[in-house]
Amino acid sequence: MKVILIQDVKGTGKKGDIVEVSDGFARNMLFKKKLAKEATTVEINSLKNKKDAEEFHKREEIKRLTALSKEIHNKTVVCFVKCGENGKIFGSVTNQEVAQSLLSLGYEIDKKKIVLKEPIKSLGKFQAEIKLISDVPCKITFEVDGGIKLTNKEAPLSYGANILVVGTAVFGAESPADTVKQFLETKGPSN
Repeated sequence: MKVILIQDVKGTGKKGDIVEVSDGFARNMLFKKKLAKEATTVEINSLKNKKDAEEFHKREEIKRLTALSKEIHNKTVVCFVKCGENGKIFGSVTNQEVAQSLLSLGYEIDKKKIVLKEPIKSLGKFQAEIKLISDVPCKITFEVDGGIKLTNKEAPLSYGANILVVGTAVFGAESPADTVKQFLETKGPSN
């Protein structure tokens, strides 16, 4: 008898498999424990449609992640943090701060997909890799700045710039977007 497995069955097959089993095993074990259902043509077509839909959604997700990777690739992320006189920052900048800033700018990326070689504990430029999809490289440059030292030409977002802002320590704002807004209001370029 052909059956469609509803759950994994040791020695028989995995969930969704269509397998040939003896009539007694099907009736006395699989059907009673609701581990399988009879493989009628309706059930087989239903299973095929379900698998096709799952494959379609996987392909769509891969397309979306590929486009997102290409959009973020080679962006520069700037983080303004509090630091001491010697350039040592208080705490560290981790992948969580990067994920939060990207979220506030409209990029929803899980912090586990952002790879920093190590937590950033000093000022300077660093590389971060975002592993959204295995075949598509996505790297960003991460600059940690101990305060606002930008000139009017370098102001974030002033020329549709490719600069993202991370952190809120300078203005005490609630989000990086508020930090940029407050920065542009107080010290930004005058047009």
